[in-house]
Amino acid sequence: MRRFNPIWLALIALALAVRVGAQADAPLASALQVIFNGVDVRRANTEDWFPMRAGAQMAFGVGDTLRTDLTGRAWVEFDGARTLILPASVFALRAYQPDGSIDVELSGRAVHEIADDGLVYRVFYPDAAGLHVRADAPALFAIQTRPYRSIPLLEPLNRGQPSLVATAAAAERPLQIVTFDTVQAVFSAGEGVFSPIFGSLSPPQRLPGLLRFAEIESLNVPVSCAALSRPTVAPRLAARIGPAEQYRSIGGVDFGVPLRIVGRTEDRRRYRIAYYSAYAWIVADGVVLDPACDPAALAVFPYETVELPLGAVAVTPEELALLQPFYGTPTDDPWFYRAANDINPVR
Repeated sequence: MRRFNPIWLALIALALAVRVGAQADAPLASALQVIFNGVDVRRANTEDWFPMRAGAQMAFGVGDTLRTDLTGRAWVEFDGARTLILPASVFALRAYQPDGSIDVELSGRAVHEIADDGLVYRVFYPDAAGLHVRADAPALFAIQTRPYRSIPLLEPLNRGQPSLVATAAAAERPLQIVTFDTVQAVFSAGEGVFSPIFGSLSPPQRLPGLLRFAEIESLNVPVSCAALSRPTVAPRLAARIGPAEQYRSIGGVDFGVPLRIVGRTEDRRRYRIAYYSAYAWIVADGVVLDPACDPAALAVFPYETVELPLGAVAVTPEELALLQPFYGTPTDDPWFYRAANDINPVR
Protein backbone atom coordinates (compact mmCIF):
# COMPACT_ATOMS: atom_id res chain seq x y z
CA MET A 1 0.00 0.00 0.00
CA ARG A 2 1.33 3.39 -0.96
CA ARG A 3 1.70 5.95 1.80
CA PHE A 4 0.84 9.64 1.29
CA ASN A 5 3.53 12.14 2.05
CA PRO A 6 2.53 14.11 5.20
CA ILE A 7 3.45 17.34 3.41
CA TRP A 8 0.99 16.57 0.61
CA LEU A 9 -1.72 15.73 3.12
CA ALA A 10 -1.18 19.07 4.83
CA LEU A 11 -1.39 20.94 1.51
CA ILE A 12 -4.61 19.14 0.53
CA ALA A 13 -6.15 19.94 3.90
CA LEU A 14 -5.15 23.60 3.52
CA ALA A 15 -6.66 23.76 0.02
CA LEU A 16 -9.93 22.29 1.25
CA ALA A 17 -10.07 24.77 4.12
CA VAL A 18 -9.49 27.68 1.75
CA ARG A 19 -12.21 26.37 -0.58
CA VAL A 20 -14.74 25.96 2.23
CA GLY A 21 -13.91 29.42 3.56
CA ALA A 22 -14.34 30.95 0.11
CA GLN A 23 -17.71 29.29 -0.25
CA ALA A 24 -18.79 30.60 3.14
CA ASP A 25 -17.79 34.14 2.11
CA ALA A 26 -19.40 33.93 -1.34
CA PRO A 27 -22.48 36.07 -2.01
CA LEU A 28 -25.78 34.37 -1.45
CA ALA A 29 -27.54 33.02 -4.48
CA SER A 30 -31.26 32.95 -5.12
CA ALA A 31 -33.05 30.22 -7.04
CA LEU A 32 -34.51 30.77 -10.51
CA GLN A 33 -37.42 28.71 -11.84
CA VAL A 34 -38.77 29.27 -15.35
CA ILE A 35 -42.56 29.13 -15.52
CA PHE A 36 -43.27 29.80 -19.20
CA ASN A 37 -41.04 29.70 -22.28
CA GLY A 38 -39.52 33.01 -23.28
CA VAL A 39 -36.85 33.51 -20.60
CA ASP A 40 -33.18 34.21 -21.33
CA VAL A 41 -30.38 34.39 -18.76
CA ARG A 42 -27.04 36.16 -18.83
CA ARG A 43 -24.46 35.20 -16.24
CA ALA A 44 -22.44 37.79 -14.32
CA ASN A 45 -19.47 39.26 -16.21
CA THR A 46 -20.57 37.70 -19.51
CA GLU A 47 -22.25 39.08 -22.63
CA ASP A 48 -24.08 36.07 -24.07
CA TRP A 49 -27.71 35.25 -23.37
CA PHE A 50 -28.90 31.65 -23.27
CA PRO A 51 -32.53 30.49 -23.38
CA MET A 52 -34.19 28.61 -20.51
CA ARG A 53 -37.09 26.26 -21.08
CA ALA A 54 -40.21 26.09 -18.93
CA GLY A 55 -39.57 24.03 -15.82
CA ALA A 56 -35.82 24.72 -15.77
CA GLN A 57 -34.23 25.62 -12.43
CA MET A 58 -30.84 27.05 -11.56
CA ALA A 59 -28.98 29.16 -9.03
CA PHE A 60 -29.31 32.88 -9.71
CA GLY A 61 -26.42 34.85 -8.26
CA VAL A 62 -25.27 38.43 -7.87
CA GLY A 63 -24.62 39.94 -11.28
CA ASP A 64 -26.92 37.54 -13.13
CA THR A 65 -29.67 38.96 -15.35
CA LEU A 66 -32.81 37.49 -16.85
CA ARG A 67 -35.13 38.87 -19.49
CA THR A 68 -38.58 37.77 -20.58
CA ASP A 69 -40.29 38.18 -23.93
CA LEU A 70 -44.02 38.71 -24.46
CA THR A 71 -44.86 35.40 -22.79
CA GLY A 72 -41.92 34.48 -20.55
CA ARG A 73 -42.33 34.37 -16.78
CA ALA A 74 -40.10 33.22 -13.93
CA TRP A 75 -39.84 32.93 -10.16
CA VAL A 76 -36.77 34.13 -8.28
CA GLU A 77 -36.74 32.74 -4.73
CA PHE A 78 -34.81 34.43 -1.92
CA ASP A 79 -34.55 33.55 1.74
CA GLY A 80 -37.74 35.06 3.11
CA ALA A 81 -38.96 36.59 -0.15
CA ARG A 82 -39.75 35.76 -3.75
CA THR A 83 -40.37 37.66 -6.98
CA LEU A 84 -42.61 36.79 -9.92
CA ILE A 85 -41.15 38.40 -13.06
CA LEU A 86 -43.79 39.07 -15.69
CA PRO A 87 -43.47 39.23 -19.50
CA ALA A 88 -41.49 41.97 -21.22
CA SER A 89 -39.21 42.59 -18.26
CA VAL A 90 -35.51 42.63 -17.44
CA PHE A 91 -34.46 41.64 -13.91
CA ALA A 92 -30.93 41.67 -12.48
CA LEU A 93 -29.63 40.81 -9.01
CA ARG A 94 -27.24 43.52 -7.84
CA ALA A 95 -26.68 42.41 -4.25
CA TYR A 96 -28.06 39.91 -1.78
CA GLN A 97 -27.05 40.17 1.85
CA PRO A 98 -27.79 37.79 4.72
CA ASP A 99 -28.98 40.74 6.83
CA GLY A 100 -32.18 40.84 4.79
CA SER A 101 -31.44 43.35 2.03
CA ILE A 102 -32.00 42.53 -1.64
CA ASP A 103 -30.87 44.88 -4.41
CA VAL A 104 -32.35 44.30 -7.86
CA GLU A 105 -32.55 46.19 -11.14
CA LEU A 106 -35.92 46.07 -12.86
CA SER A 107 -37.30 47.22 -16.17
CA GLY A 108 -40.84 46.02 -16.62
CA ARG A 109 -43.17 44.47 -14.07
CA ALA A 110 -42.81 42.15 -11.12
CA VAL A 111 -44.81 41.07 -8.07
CA HIS A 112 -42.87 40.75 -4.82
CA GLU A 113 -43.86 38.71 -1.80
CA ILE A 114 -42.05 39.31 1.49
CA ALA A 115 -42.44 36.71 4.22
CA ASP A 116 -39.85 37.87 6.76
CA ASP A 117 -40.07 40.96 8.96
CA GLY A 118 -37.71 43.86 8.35
CA LEU A 119 -36.61 42.95 4.84
CA VAL A 120 -35.37 45.83 2.67
CA TYR A 121 -36.05 45.42 -1.03
CA ARG A 122 -34.13 47.97 -3.10
CA VAL A 123 -35.18 48.46 -6.70
CA PHE A 124 -32.89 50.28 -9.11
CA TYR A 125 -33.47 51.51 -12.64
CA PRO A 126 -31.01 50.93 -15.47
CA ASP A 127 -28.43 53.71 -15.44
CA ALA A 128 -30.31 55.63 -12.75
CA ALA A 129 -31.18 55.77 -9.10
CA GLY A 130 -34.06 53.89 -7.56
CA LEU A 131 -35.93 53.35 -4.34
CA HIS A 132 -36.27 50.85 -1.57
CA VAL A 133 -39.30 49.33 0.02
CA ARG A 134 -39.10 48.19 3.62
CA ALA A 135 -41.59 45.72 5.00
CA ASP A 136 -41.69 45.38 8.78
CA ALA A 137 -44.15 42.52 8.37
CA PRO A 138 -45.16 40.12 5.59
CA ALA A 139 -46.29 42.01 2.50
CA LEU A 140 -47.25 41.65 -1.15
CA PHE A 141 -46.55 44.48 -3.56
CA ALA A 142 -46.05 45.02 -7.28
CA ILE A 143 -43.73 47.37 -9.15
CA GLN A 144 -43.74 48.57 -12.75
CA THR A 145 -40.96 50.67 -14.24
CA ARG A 146 -40.57 52.37 -17.60
CA PRO A 147 -38.94 52.39 -20.03
CA TYR A 148 -38.59 48.67 -20.75
CA ARG A 149 -34.99 48.14 -21.74
CA SER A 150 -33.27 45.58 -23.96
CA ILE A 151 -36.48 44.45 -25.66
CA PRO A 152 -36.64 46.00 -29.15
CA LEU A 153 -40.15 44.66 -29.76
CA LEU A 154 -41.40 46.98 -27.03
CA GLU A 155 -39.79 50.12 -28.39
CA PRO A 156 -43.17 51.90 -28.85
CA LEU A 157 -43.68 51.76 -25.08
CA ASN A 158 -40.56 53.84 -24.56
CA ARG A 159 -42.46 56.90 -25.80
CA GLY A 160 -44.02 57.16 -22.36
CA GLN A 161 -42.39 59.15 -19.62
CA PRO A 162 -39.99 57.14 -17.43
CA SER A 163 -41.88 56.30 -14.30
CA LEU A 164 -42.37 53.86 -11.50
CA VAL A 165 -45.58 52.55 -10.02
CA ALA A 166 -45.80 50.58 -6.79
CA THR A 167 -48.98 49.14 -5.32
CA ALA A 168 -49.52 47.12 -2.15
CA ALA A 169 -52.03 44.30 -2.09
CA ALA A 170 -51.58 42.91 1.39
CA ALA A 171 -49.47 44.01 4.31
CA GLU A 172 -49.81 43.46 8.04
CA ARG A 173 -48.37 46.93 8.59
CA PRO A 174 -47.78 49.87 6.22
CA LEU A 175 -44.81 49.63 3.88
CA GLN A 176 -42.18 52.35 3.78
CA ILE A 177 -41.02 53.44 0.37
CA VAL A 178 -37.99 55.73 0.07
CA THR A 179 -36.39 57.03 -3.12
CA PHE A 180 -32.65 57.48 -3.28
CA ASP A 181 -33.32 61.20 -3.35
CA THR A 182 -34.72 60.68 0.19
CA VAL A 183 -38.33 61.26 -0.79
CA GLN A 184 -40.37 59.15 1.61
CA ALA A 185 -43.90 57.82 1.81
CA VAL A 186 -45.76 55.13 3.66
CA PHE A 187 -48.41 53.15 1.83
CA SER A 188 -50.70 50.37 2.88
CA ALA A 189 -52.73 47.59 1.32
CA GLY A 190 -55.06 48.96 -1.35
CA GLU A 191 -52.84 51.97 -2.07
CA GLY A 192 -50.31 52.90 -4.70
CA VAL A 193 -47.59 55.46 -5.25
CA PHE A 194 -46.30 56.93 -8.48
CA SER A 195 -42.85 58.33 -9.16
CA PRO A 196 -41.26 59.82 -12.24
CA ILE A 197 -37.70 58.52 -12.21
CA PHE A 198 -36.21 61.98 -11.84
CA GLY A 199 -39.11 63.54 -9.98
CA SER A 200 -41.08 63.43 -6.79
CA LEU A 201 -42.98 60.59 -5.18
CA SER A 202 -46.75 60.99 -5.23
CA PRO A 203 -48.74 60.76 -2.02
CA PRO A 204 -50.18 57.29 -1.50
CA GLN A 205 -53.43 57.02 -3.43
CA ARG A 206 -56.32 54.70 -2.59
CA LEU A 207 -57.20 52.62 -5.65
CA PRO A 208 -60.66 51.26 -6.35
CA GLY A 209 -61.00 47.52 -6.67
CA LEU A 210 -58.03 45.83 -8.27
CA LEU A 211 -54.68 47.55 -7.92
CA ARG A 212 -53.92 47.87 -11.61
CA PHE A 213 -50.94 49.88 -12.77
CA ALA A 214 -53.08 51.66 -15.37
CA GLU A 215 -55.37 52.96 -12.62
CA ILE A 216 -52.67 54.83 -10.73
CA GLU A 217 -50.86 55.93 -13.88
CA SER A 218 -54.03 57.52 -15.22
CA LEU A 219 -54.45 59.42 -11.95
CA ASN A 220 -51.00 60.95 -12.41
CA VAL A 221 -50.96 61.98 -16.06
CA PRO A 222 -50.96 65.78 -16.51
CA VAL A 223 -54.55 65.82 -17.81
CA SER A 224 -57.20 63.11 -17.64
CA CYS A 225 -60.97 63.20 -17.80
CA ALA A 226 -63.77 61.32 -16.11
CA ALA A 227 -66.53 60.11 -18.42
CA LEU A 228 -69.37 57.62 -18.77
CA SER A 229 -69.86 55.11 -21.54
CA ARG A 230 -72.89 55.92 -23.72
CA PRO A 231 -72.88 53.61 -26.78
CA THR A 232 -75.18 54.87 -29.53
CA VAL A 233 -75.07 52.23 -32.28
CA ALA A 234 -74.38 49.01 -30.31
CA PRO A 235 -74.94 47.69 -26.79
CA ARG A 236 -71.23 48.08 -26.02
CA LEU A 237 -68.31 50.25 -27.08
CA ALA A 238 -65.56 48.29 -28.82
CA ALA A 239 -62.21 48.65 -27.03
CA ARG A 240 -59.45 48.47 -29.63
CA ILE A 241 -55.68 48.23 -29.57
CA GLY A 242 -55.41 51.31 -31.78
CA PRO A 243 -57.48 54.39 -32.69
CA ALA A 244 -59.14 53.06 -35.86
CA GLU A 245 -61.57 50.40 -37.02
CA GLN A 246 -58.87 48.18 -38.51
CA TYR A 247 -57.28 47.61 -35.11
CA ARG A 248 -58.27 44.49 -33.24
CA SER A 249 -60.94 44.69 -30.56
CA ILE A 250 -60.06 42.83 -27.39
CA GLY A 251 -63.21 43.63 -25.47
CA GLY A 252 -65.88 46.21 -24.90
CA VAL A 253 -67.34 48.73 -22.48
CA ASP A 254 -70.95 48.40 -21.32
CA PHE A 255 -73.43 51.27 -21.14
CA GLY A 256 -72.98 53.53 -18.12
CA VAL A 257 -69.51 52.32 -17.10
CA PRO A 258 -67.25 55.06 -15.60
CA LEU A 259 -64.18 55.75 -17.73
CA ARG A 260 -60.86 57.51 -17.27
CA ILE A 261 -59.77 59.18 -20.52
CA VAL A 262 -56.04 59.86 -20.83
CA GLY A 263 -55.60 60.85 -24.48
CA ARG A 264 -57.20 61.53 -27.86
CA THR A 265 -56.49 61.63 -31.55
CA GLU A 266 -55.85 65.02 -33.11
CA ASP A 267 -59.33 65.16 -34.64
CA ARG A 268 -60.91 64.06 -31.29
CA ARG A 269 -62.75 61.15 -32.90
CA ARG A 270 -61.10 58.56 -30.64
CA TYR A 271 -60.27 58.54 -26.96
CA ARG A 272 -57.58 56.57 -25.16
CA ILE A 273 -58.86 55.06 -21.91
CA ALA A 274 -57.43 53.12 -19.01
CA TYR A 275 -58.86 49.69 -19.73
CA TYR A 276 -58.37 46.83 -17.28
CA SER A 277 -54.60 46.54 -16.73
CA ALA A 278 -53.63 48.46 -19.87
CA TYR A 279 -55.06 51.02 -22.31
CA ALA A 280 -57.48 50.87 -25.22
CA TRP A 281 -59.19 53.14 -27.77
CA ILE A 282 -62.90 53.87 -28.12
CA VAL A 283 -64.97 56.15 -30.33
CA ALA A 284 -65.42 59.62 -28.86
CA ASP A 285 -69.12 59.87 -29.69
CA GLY A 286 -69.78 56.90 -27.43
CA VAL A 287 -68.96 58.69 -24.18
CA VAL A 288 -70.29 61.58 -22.12
CA LEU A 289 -67.50 63.68 -20.64
CA ASP A 290 -67.56 65.14 -17.18
CA PRO A 291 -68.52 68.87 -17.45
CA ALA A 292 -65.17 69.81 -15.89
CA CYS A 293 -63.25 68.05 -18.65
CA ASP A 294 -61.43 70.04 -21.33
CA PRO A 295 -60.76 67.51 -24.12
CA ALA A 296 -58.50 69.99 -25.89
CA ALA A 297 -56.03 69.64 -23.02
CA LEU A 298 -55.72 65.85 -23.35
CA ALA A 299 -52.51 64.35 -24.70
CA VAL A 300 -52.65 63.85 -28.47
CA PHE A 301 -51.67 60.50 -30.04
CA PRO A 302 -51.20 59.73 -33.76
CA TYR A 303 -53.45 57.29 -35.59
CA GLU A 304 -50.44 54.95 -35.91
CA THR A 305 -50.44 54.39 -32.15
CA VAL A 306 -50.69 50.71 -31.21
CA GLU A 307 -51.17 49.63 -27.63
CA LEU A 308 -49.24 46.55 -26.63
CA PRO A 309 -51.13 44.93 -23.76
CA LEU A 310 -48.79 42.73 -21.77
CA GLY A 311 -50.35 39.71 -20.19
CA ALA A 312 -49.80 36.18 -18.92
CA VAL A 313 -51.05 32.95 -20.43
CA ALA A 314 -51.56 29.58 -18.77
CA VAL A 315 -50.93 30.91 -15.27
CA THR A 316 -50.48 28.40 -12.48
CA PRO A 317 -52.54 28.47 -9.25
CA GLU A 318 -49.41 29.60 -7.40
CA GLU A 319 -48.99 32.54 -9.76
CA LEU A 320 -52.68 33.43 -9.65
CA ALA A 321 -52.47 33.83 -5.86
CA LEU A 322 -49.98 36.68 -6.40
CA LEU A 323 -51.52 38.11 -9.57
CA GLN A 324 -55.14 38.23 -8.47
CA PRO A 325 -54.92 41.35 -6.25
CA PHE A 326 -53.46 43.29 -9.17
CA TYR A 327 -55.12 41.76 -12.23
CA GLY A 328 -58.02 39.78 -10.84
CA THR A 329 -58.98 36.43 -12.29
CA PRO A 330 -59.02 35.59 -16.00
CA THR A 331 -62.71 36.50 -15.94
CA ASP A 332 -61.98 39.88 -14.32
CA ASP A 333 -59.30 40.98 -16.77
CA PRO A 334 -59.44 39.50 -20.27
CA TRP A 335 -56.95 42.15 -21.39
CA PHE A 336 -54.21 40.77 -19.14
CA TYR A 337 -54.95 37.08 -19.37
CA ARG A 338 -55.66 36.98 -23.13
CA ALA A 339 -53.36 39.65 -24.53
CA ALA A 340 -50.24 37.54 -24.81
CA ASN A 341 -52.14 34.99 -26.90
CA ASP A 342 -52.76 37.54 -29.62
CA ILE A 343 -50.17 40.23 -30.30
CA ASN A 344 -51.30 40.97 -33.85
CA PRO A 345 -52.85 44.44 -33.61
CA VAL A 346 -54.77 44.24 -36.87
CA ARG A 347 -57.83 42.01 -37.10
